[in-house]
Amino acid sequence: MAAGGEGLMRRWIRGFGLLYLCIRGPRLYRVYRVNGRAAIGRGRPMQEGDAESSWESFYQPKALEKHTDSILAWVSVLWTISYYSSPLAAFYMYRKGFMTVSRLIPLTQYGLTLMFLLAGIACLRGFGRWSNPQYIQFISILQRTKMDECPENKWNHPGFAGSTGVPFPQNEANAMDAVVQYAVYRLGFKLQDIIVYAWSIGGFTATWASMSYPDLSAIILDASFDDLVPLALKVMPESWRGLVTRTVRKYLNLNNAEQLCRYQGPILLIRRTKDEIITTTNPEDIASNRGNDLLLSLLQHRYPNVMTEEGRAAVRMWLSVATPEEEASVLSHYGVEEDWCLSVLASYKAENLGQYPWSVGEEMSTEGRQQLALYLAQKYLSSFEATHCTPLPAGAFQMPWSI
Repeated sequence: MAAGGEGLMRRWIRGFGLLYLCIRGPRLYRVYRVNGRAAIGRGRPMQEGDAESSWESFYQPKALEKHTDSILAWVSVLWTISYYSSPLAAFYMYRKGFMTVSRLIPLTQYGLTLMFLLAGIACLRGFGRWSNPQYIQFISILQRTKMDECPENKWNHPGFAGSTGVPFPQNEANAMDAVVQYAVYRLGFKLQDIIVYAWSIGGFTATWASMSYPDLSAIILDASFDDLVPLALKVMPESWRGLVTRTVRKYLNLNNAEQLCRYQGPILLIRRTKDEIITTTNPEDIASNRGNDLLLSLLQHRYPNVMTEEGRAAVRMWLSVATPEEEASVLSHYGVEEDWCLSVLASYKAENLGQYPWSVGEEMSTEGRQQLALYLAQKYLSSFEATHCTPLPAGAFQMPWSI
C-alpha cells in the first residue's frame, strides 16, 4: 500500500513538474520526424499502427493554448511600446500631478491586478500545452537536453530554442569562437583537422570562423546565402527599401560572401533546388536562389580573370537550371573539357604560390574562360533536390574539392 502511495506521489510530482515546464517553456513552431518516423504521444515513439507523417509539419496548438498565446503576444507588443514610451509617459504624469503617493497607490493596485491576470493567462496556456502530446514530448526532450550533457546534445545559436543570449551578429561570432576554442583547447583537435559544416543562417558563423581561423581544413555551406539584405527586402514593402537596408546593415549585417572570400581553403556550397527561404521570388525560380550569388561572389574573388562578363553569363546559365540533365546540357553547350581545365589549374598552381586571388585566365580566349568558369562552378557548388528544411541525407554529403 505504501509503495503504491509513493508511486502515485511521484506521478503527481512529475505531472506538476511538466505543467510548470509547459508554463515557462518556449513556443513550439514545427514538429520534425525522428529517424524516419514521427514521434507522438507523451514521450512514446511511433508504433507500427500509427499513421505516417511528412518530414516536418507545423505544430498545431489546441484552442486554449492558441487563444491565450495570442493574448500574451499582444501584451508583449504593448509592453514593448510602453517601455520605449515610458519617459514621455512619466513626464506627462508628472506634469499632470499623478506622481504623488495618493495617485500612485491606485495605479499600483491596477498594475498588480493586471499582473495576476497575465499570470493566470500564462497558466491557462500551460494547461493547453500540458494537454498536447506533441508539446509534452518537446518540453521533455528540451529539459533532458539541459540536464544531461551528452554527445547527442547539440549547440544552439544565442537566443535560439533554450539557448540564452540575444541573436545579434557579434554574439553569434562570440559563440562560434567559443565552440572553436573548446574544440582546440579542451577536445584537443588541430585546426587543420576541423571541417565546418553549416546550414542556412549558420553560414554567418561558419564564414566568420573561416575568416578568423584561416587554418581550418574546409568549409561546407548548405542552403546558405550571400547577404541578408535581399532576403529582408523580399518580405518588406518596397517603400521601406531604404529603411530596411540601413537597419540590416547596422544591426544584422550577415555578410556571408564578404567573410567567405577571406578564406583560402577548400569550400563546398550545397544549393537546395526547391528552397523556399533563400529565394527572392518563389521556390520554383532557382535563378533567384541567393546561394547562386554566394557562388558568383566567391568565384569572382578567387578567379577574377576567369569571371569576366562572358564567364559570369555562362555560370548564370548553368545556375538557372535545376536537374543534372539540364546542367550537363549547359556544359555540353559550352564544350567544357574537364581534363583541359584541370591541367590549366594544376599548371598555374605549380608555378605560383597558390594564394587567392589567382591570375589564371589573363591571356585566355573567351571560350576558354567560359569553360574554366563552368568547370569551377560545378566543383564549388552541388545541387540537392529538396526544400530548405529537409535534412541532408548522408549520401548527399561530400567533401569540398581542392586541386
